[in-house]
Amino acid sequence: VYHDILRRRLSTGTWQPVRHGSYNYYHRNDRFRGACFCRRLYWNPIPFLGEQVLLDSSEYEGSELYSLEVAPNHQRLAFLVKTGSNCSLKVKELAGKGGRLFSLEKEASMPQLDVHRSPDRVHGGSQDITSFAWENGSASLIYASLEDDGVSVFRHSVGSKPSTDSRLFFTDDPGTTVDVHLSKTCRNVYMYERKEEECFIWQIERSCTSPRLIYDERLGADSAVEDLNNQLILLRDPFRMYISDNDDTFKWDLLYELSPPRRIVRFDVFNKFVVLYVRDGVNAIVQVINEDGGRCEVAIPDDCYSIRVLPNPNVNCNTLKLKYSTFTTPTQIWEVNMKSMRTRVLAAERILFTDLKRFHTRRLTASSTDGLAISISLVEPKDRPYPRPCVIMAYGAYGVTCEPEFSVPILCLLEQGISFAIVHVRGGGEVFGRWSKNQAVEDLVRGIQELVSLGIVDSTMIFGWGSSAGGSLFAATAKRQPGLFTAIALVAPFSDVAGELMKPGTPSSEIQEWFDLETDSGRQQFTLYNPMDLASVGDTFPDLLLIGYELDDRAPVEQIVGYYDRVRNAVPAARIDLRIVPEAGHSGPSDPFEKTRVSAAILSFFICNLESRLSLAQKNLGLSS
Repeated sequence: VYHDILRRRLSTGTWQPVRHGSYNYYHRNDRFRGACFCRRLYWNPIPFLGEQVLLDSSEYEGSELYSLEVAPNHQRLAFLVKTGSNCSLKVKELAGKGGRLFSLEKEASMPQLDVHRSPDRVHGGSQDITSFAWENGSASLIYASLEDDGVSVFRHSVGSKPSTDSRLFFTDDPGTTVDVHLSKTCRNVYMYERKEEECFIWQIERSCTSPRLIYDERLGADSAVEDLNNQLILLRDPFRMYISDNDDTFKWDLLYELSPPRRIVRFDVFNKFVVLYVRDGVNAIVQVINEDGGRCEVAIPDDCYSIRVLPNPNVNCNTLKLKYSTFTTPTQIWEVNMKSMRTRVLAAERILFTDLKRFHTRRLTASSTDGLAISISLVEPKDRPYPRPCVIMAYGAYGVTCEPEFSVPILCLLEQGISFAIVHVRGGGEVFGRWSKNQAVEDLVRGIQELVSLGIVDSTMIFGWGSSAGGSLFAATAKRQPGLFTAIALVAPFSDVAGELMKPGTPSSEIQEWFDLETDSGRQQFTLYNPMDLASVGDTFPDLLLIGYELDDRAPVEQIVGYYDRVRNAVPAARIDLRIVPEAGHSGPSDPFEKTRVSAAILSFFICNLESRLSLAQKNLGLSS
């Protein structure tokens, strides 16, 4: 299975750089190095000729890299490195000025500067330094840091000692998170102070010693701001955008408004356009507002798809780049002319050794216990009789949408005659609002029951696949209905929910996302959900594949082993496979080939389980295998 994935993946790829100043920046996977972040001069039309590797992930084996940000003057690169519970902010001098590129050997010897505060401080599983932003070209950095007594924002002059950093902001309000980001025009840094469902936005001007509030009322938790042409564009909540002159008055006027269920997830600004990324249930919509206030939508040819707006740091651009795919359409890079709204395909993956026309995608709907419509994205082989075996995936947490996008591992399942479905349960980005995790369990059960009742899925061959919070969802569902699944694969599952929520200093946002164990209703809801409480399971439990990551501080190995022991004690006859992947954090191995091995292990678990059950059924019927 590993080689089946690899032979397709090595023959595919959408190489599409991002133009920023005089350079094209891009990520690529190297067979020997792993993931690399690179650049080359924009006028060079030949890929990899004159390439400068800015960051090689193999140099940080066993660590996770986050938030790679090139300074506005292109002379430095800043990024976060997380190793276990230890997170540091690094700044790397970039060789090459005025188009001159240094050799890789000389570049590798360039110094790296560490900005590292509270190395042993882990607050609710969060990173020590939560975010950062460049300021004044590449001379200084603004960064937010979790301290022992609260959250602080500092200004760091690159080259100076971290102990001399000046503190711009501090709050000891428990449960508050603070993030910073540089505006697209590189004029100002904005700071977001969030707590529960509310947010304050502050502007940090150059050389100022304290930030100033840009809006005198509490905003929605997902609020955002950008400056453009001496004006500020503010996303006040998921349904309204405002505009104001960038002066001391901050007088806000309504720019755009949406009605539920449509909501604005994020936006981007250009000199003559504002681009909105809008969520309408499962589907995403890209809208463009021109300088006259006119609005247009990007035309999308399918009903079940994934589309994302790619970053574009050039505010003077009239084109927009999108990443598009479906279960049966390999990834494409679109370029949209924002004046004419015409779309052309810049790049597309080529998939070898398969005929994608053999597979069919559709969108179904199930009714949950309270009558809410739950969407199901399904892809299935056309040439296999109903009912079919099916792998079910769901997530349902943190407002994250489970996208129906193209995936080589899913393609390998389809080649084996196995259907694949995503049940878009509550708790993710598909259904707006904050919901109980028990409602997500009910949604998942009703979605599976709908597939079975329609004759699409064989009830004796249902496989579950959940990662992180999705793993917790499947574990809770298997506890409540152990006979529903034939087998489930849980990857870095958040299984010991109570243990994590009861840790000192757990952010209030995390408690809101899961359960408030300080209240009677919260404890009742948790008792119903708790994946670790297996007293009512009986003698039936699905075959189980547990995958943990050695350096994972979100779902620690001890937590996963504890869940393994609970299942083993509750159901001694259960078949459980426990695997720990070394030198990997919560998002999995940084090396793409090792990540492929994890996917291959999961697919092999499903395929072997299916084959053994088919062989047993044939034997019982007196048929030869």
